[in-house]
Amino acid sequence: MEPSELVEDEFGEYCSVTVSAAARENFITIDGSSNPQPIRDAGFTEQDVVAAQEAAYDYAITHSLDSPMLDTPVTTEEWYEAGGKLVIADNQRSSYEAAIDESKSSNLGFIVRDVFAGPLVRDRGTRVSDVELSTTDIGVVEHEGTHYLRVYTGFSASIRTTDENAIATVQRADPSKTVDQVRAENPDLADTEPAAALFIVSSTRFTFDATEKDKLVGSGMEYSIFTSSGNLVVTVT
Repeated sequence: MEPSELVEDEFGEYCSVTVSAAARENFITIDGSSNPQPIRDAGFTEQDVVAAQEAAYDYAITHSLDSPMLDTPVTTEEWYEAGGKLVIADNQRSSYEAAIDESKSSNLGFIVRDVFAGPLVRDRGTRVSDVELSTTDIGVVEHEGTHYLRVYTGFSASIRTTDENAIATVQRADPSKTVDQVRAENPDLADTEPAAALFIVSSTRFTFDATEKDKLVGSGMEYSIFTSSGNLVVTVT
């Protein structure tokens, strides 16, 4: 991954990240999938598979990992209207909008959000670092006679924040823990300067429209947050 552009919000400035050209080295071919024949039988080509992975990587980094909702009170409605709707296939937008209107924003299940106790670093650098992203599989799903490509990805990244915020994040996940307990269990959390105090590991799945081949008709994600000492903070499914 590589730095993208400077973002200013109520907490300061940070640099967003984007997918680098080198990430394409982690794409897989149809033959590299766990079950290639159904992909071919559905009429998908290697070009379709590449395009789907390009879109999946973009969404995994710019929306799943590094969206404004990562550490701010930006709402699903604000994310959607600011451009999030552009990743949703036209024929699916009404269902997303209905879910948002009914405050069922958890249905937008491919964005890391509402995990950290406070905002991450605002030092004009990136909020995430050491990002690794790869395709774990490609498959086909069928619904009412239409076949859709599904891309499975996995990513990991260091989360740049203060140890104070990391400790508060652990306590948010487990309110029974005291600050002293968290420090004893995580000796790395002893600095005062912002650092990679937390770590995320995630798996995502993006299902793409048969016509608008870079737009989503379905998505999902599971992820876990760890401290820099390797202790699990929370798992979200």
